[in-house]
Amino acid sequence: MQIIQKGNADALEVPAEIKFDIKLEPLQTLDGLYIPTEQRRAVVDTTNNRVVGTCGKVYKPTEYYKVVERVNSGLRSSNINLNDIVVEDNLYDGGGKFHRKITFNKVEQSLAKVDDVVRLELNIHSSLDLSRKISSIFSALRLWCTNGCVTDDYAVQRNYKQTTNLIPDYLATNSIRALEMYENNIEWFDRLLATNITEDDAIKFFKETIGKLTKPTAEKKTYSESKVQKLLNRYRKEVGLQNKGNTLWTLYNTITNYSTHVDNVDWTGNTVNENGDLVKASLNGAKHNVKYTRELEVAKSLRHPVFALAS
Repeated sequence: MQIIQKGNADALEVPAEIKFDIKLEPLQTLDGLYIPTEQRRAVVDTTNNRVVGTCGKVYKPTEYYKVVERVNSGLRSSNINLNDIVVEDNLYDGGGKFHRKITFNKVEQSLAKVDDVVRLELNIHSSLDLSRKISSIFSALRLWCTNGCVTDDYAVQRNYKQTTNLIPDYLATNSIRALEMYENNIEWFDRLLATNITEDDAIKFFKETIGKLTKPTAEKKTYSESKVQKLLNRYRKEVGLQNKGNTLWTLYNTITNYSTHVDNVDWTGNTVNENGDLVKASLNGAKHNVKYTRELEVAKSLRHPVFALAS
């Protein structure tokens, strides 16, 4: 389910589809046997009378609307321009996952060396099925290619486990420093643009991060050759776009393309249909899950030493 609201601060209001209460209830088998609550419980949407997930004994989920209202409180008291915003709410998997994206159209800035504009964006994630922590992360959106600009905030200090029924104060207070963080990100992007690397540097990065296997193969391979090749092919495309050349900005836009445009043929590859025609292959998995996982993957990769060259 997707709900899009456009306007000013009024667009922040929680839509009715998101505003439901929850409680934890015992589970039982089809034969009527109760599952001990210390093992597993049902997360029930009491407003719409449906089960939206299950959880263990230490899980204390928070209603989505309470998370959103805490963030809204911070936004309204901040100095962020709330005129002409776009708020996109998504419920996935029967209400088990939630994502709110806010684009601040009045907060944008050009980069120093390329014809590109970066706009402020806020992503809020939560879940009732244990799949996602509560998070509220300010980032940026490249208008030239609509890549979401992932930072390492996705991997550290902005995610909260739902084990105490706690709505973190950070959800309200992070808006205070949002514009400062946005300016810092713009400065970092400009440093990426100014930092030259070689194609070999990029290949090494792909092998040691996104292309790295969880464990070596029987042939002692530590990386996926097919994934590294896809990343390299995209990197070579990025080199020619906007005359970026071999820079850290090129490398960065390669991996944010990977995390944003997950169903692009660059990442899915091609296949042959029943008529023998070459067509784009289907994405393996639900798009929203793939995108969420890849954003975390990219955020983690930014800790690689190659990005320290722009520090």
